Amino acid sequence: MASIEKFPAHTAEAARPAISLYHRLIARTVGYDVFIAYRQSDARGYAKALHDALEKRRLVVFLDEADEDVGAKIEQFKRIACSARTLVVVVTENVYKSTYVRQEIEAYRDKRLRSWWRRPLSRMIPINVNQALSRPPKGDAVWQDLGASVFVPEDDAAVKEARPSAEVAERIARAGRFVQSTFVFALMLVFFAAAIAGALGAGIWQLREVNERRALVERRLGQARDEAAMLEDQARRLEAQNTELNQTNRTLQMEKKGLDDEVKNLERKGRELNAQIDVLSLQERSIRTRARALRELSVDPVLAYRLAERAEGLLSSAENREVMRRAISSTDLLYANAVAGCTVDDVSGSAALLRCDGGGRTSLRLLDLDRGALRRLPHPAGSAAWLVAHGASWRLLRVLNATENRRYQLFDIDGSPVGDLVLGRLLTPRDPRCSPTSAYVPSPGGAGVRWNLSTNERLTSARPTRERWDQGVFLACRTDGAWALNPIDALELVSPSGTIVEGSRTAASFDYIYTSASWSPSGRHLAVHVHQGGRIGVWDPSAASFVWLDPDGWVATAYAWSPSGRLLAFAGNTTHLLDATVEVTQAQTPVASRRIVHHASQPIRAIAFSPDERELALLDVTGKLALVDLSGTYVMREARHAEARQVWWAGDRIVTSSPKDVRVWTATTTPRVRWQFRSSMDRTFSPCAAAEASWTWHAAVFREQGKRSGVLVRELQTGRERTLEAPDDFCHAMAFSRDGRWLVLVASKTARVWRTDTWDVYSLPLETGDIQYIGLHEAAGGMVLHALGAGLSRNIKDNRLYDLRMDVVSGPRVVRRTHAESLPDSRCPAAASELTAGWRDALERPRYRSQGRWSCPGVGWEVRAWCRDEPLGARDCDHEFVPTDLRRVERFLDGFVWRPPPAFLDAIVGR
Repeated sequence: MASIEKFPAHTAEAARPAISLYHRLIARTVGYDVFIAYRQSDARGYAKALHDALEKRRLVVFLDEADEDVGAKIEQFKRIACSARTLVVVVTENVYKSTYVRQEIEAYRDKRLRSWWRRPLSRMIPINVNQALSRPPKGDAVWQDLGASVFVPEDDAAVKEARPSAEVAERIARAGRFVQSTFVFALMLVFFAAAIAGALGAGIWQLREVNERRALVERRLGQARDEAAMLEDQARRLEAQNTELNQTNRTLQMEKKGLDDEVKNLERKGRELNAQIDVLSLQERSIRTRARALRELSVDPVLAYRLAERAEGLLSSAENREVMRRAISSTDLLYANAVAGCTVDDVSGSAALLRCDGGGRTSLRLLDLDRGALRRLPHPAGSAAWLVAHGASWRLLRVLNATENRRYQLFDIDGSPVGDLVLGRLLTPRDPRCSPTSAYVPSPGGAGVRWNLSTNERLTSARPTRERWDQGVFLACRTDGAWALNPIDALELVSPSGTIVEGSRTAASFDYIYTSASWSPSGRHLAVHVHQGGRIGVWDPSAASFVWLDPDGWVATAYAWSPSGRLLAFAGNTTHLLDATVEVTQAQTPVASRRIVHHASQPIRAIAFSPDERELALLDVTGKLALVDLSGTYVMREARHAEARQVWWAGDRIVTSSPKDVRVWTATTTPRVRWQFRSSMDRTFSPCAAAEASWTWHAAVFREQGKRSGVLVRELQTGRERTLEAPDDFCHAMAFSRDGRWLVLVASKTARVWRTDTWDVYSLPLETGDIQYIGLHEAAGGMVLHALGAGLSRNIKDNRLYDLRMDVVSGPRVVRRTHAESLPDSRCPAAASELTAGWRDALERPRYRSQGRWSCPGVGWEVRAWCRDEPLGARDCDHEFVPTDLRRVERFLDGFVWRPPPAFLDAIVGR
């Protein structure tokens, strides 16, 4: 077929679909009924219409839609054409130019019409359009043979209009159906002949098989007769042997039964021994774990508690529970998280930047102090790094490793650098920050760079012009960009523009190489700490005043500014490491206002202020962490972090760092502190106290000096407190209802009932004639109040019981008042000793003159009252609530105490 002149190449390509798998499958199996060959440029539409007309007459038709000029493969179409039983050729004027059509006709003629067995099943029908068949090219035998074929006439209009005449379609259909029928008939003959041949072959094969089997059977019959004779002889011998074996078998069966009984007995003993081994193994693991917990008890009570808890999980025992109680009661500070193998580079807000060693490599990690989540950062560790707040995320300021000048680079949290690095002089302080979001870096050339770490804006600041021999050294910068310069024997303030602030020069002599300095958060004062000599001083540039705060023979070891910059805390000791003290002074009057707030037994290594400036966190050289009230009255809480060297106070968390690990402590009151009520100068507690069974509330009755009486109710989970107004009378008893909805207080002349969800109060006065209330006890459905009747004055036993019912709708009411010969004890007995074994009293016994204990059933607490006066009428007491339900304690402490993974505990025990 010739090329398509009227259409662009891409149109022809789009019109030439590939030969589908379906057409190839039909061509290779039964073949097509009709194959239509034509020139596309002459009769494309006509061929398509003829294809549709023949398929409507139930013929399988293949329409050649390929174009030779766009690279169609003619061999595929020749194979399909030769598989068809009828070849229809649409003979138009230009069909003789198509090489495809000629090759298809030639292949069909050679492979089908000239094949003796395929010719009866083949037809070639040309459609003579406008007598084009009568004008074949001269000298071409293929076209000449086509002209000699029986044709079907068609006019040129039918081709142009793509509308084949019904006569053409019908004649081709008849020819196709005839060939189709002939093909089917021939196929059936072939199948029938094959079936007959197969049946004959099978019969002959079976007959031969039968003869062979007959001969085989005859041979085997002879052999069988011989073998039968031999077997009869063997059978007689075997019968004799069988009799003997039966006898032996009976003997063996009896022996086997005995052995089976012995095996079962041994298996039972083996199971018992395995069970004992398992128990002993658990005991051994539990004992080793408890022993390790005892070793850790004085060093790390939190770890000791978790080890004892694991020992109890392995094998429950009173010894394990005792160690758990000892650990719980050994510390007033608990850490909620610990990260091994890390140290702290920086703490900012609620995040800590950690430097961790693992697998021989050092990496940086970001610790969320609130949620405990630890995130590995894609940053090389460098030599130092700090957190920089950047919107809701963080940036990192890092010191890159260098041998000469310091190199600083700012990075996004994903590890990508922000801008170029900044070079600083070799003696530049390692931490160049002026504030959490700004820095000042003295350049090697003499000038400095003021650096906004949030926006990465950098401004060059000139260095003051001075004599060459007295250039001075950069000490520290403050939030506004000004910085302290240390020329020889003086201090000067340099403005952000690089000029000396007039009147700021102050005489001060120290060696800057061994000195660190930091501005107060307010920027008004500079603390100077000389490490070599252990000196500490305060500079006020506005007043050109510098004073040393260390007396002779005293070594300053640590200092810290308060968040407002108003206070400076510093610690020191004598040169012989004795008489360590912590002092606080006001920055405005550092000498006149200094005062000692704490005496320590060991030198202090680090100090941190609480956000509200009411407490100090102190870390000494032994790793002891102490929270000190700034009023200087007492140490509030203590704990220990072995080898810890740094401490930070971040919100309600305290972070300590040692070379081995980082710990995050809960700075708020810990559970054990919440379980205590202590009298003070202004408020004293009576022996009346109560615990609620669902572990929601503790309550204690107090009296303020010269003022009022009340009930202090504390929520255990949060530590929040509520003060209730109480009768100004002696408290005989107080208790929560079993469902926790009511709190009942019994005073001499009245009883008070509070509803705990709304704290509405109800008063229950004495009935007329009764003298006073003296106690209460719990009964089914409510409480029973105890009272003394009027007959007591006449030496008559006159006891009264008030049956109290409490309903949230109608409120508490006395439903019945009865007489009783004797009154039940209103005070519950002390808890069994095994329920509190190991608990260390928080209160020092020698300070008290009397003590009482009681534990009501089902409450889960033992209340201990320690009083400074005699038991009868005591009014100055401290209370400690001791838990008796250790399982509740475990669940309660999960939100406060770090829970290490089991593998970590196993590794600790295995050391």
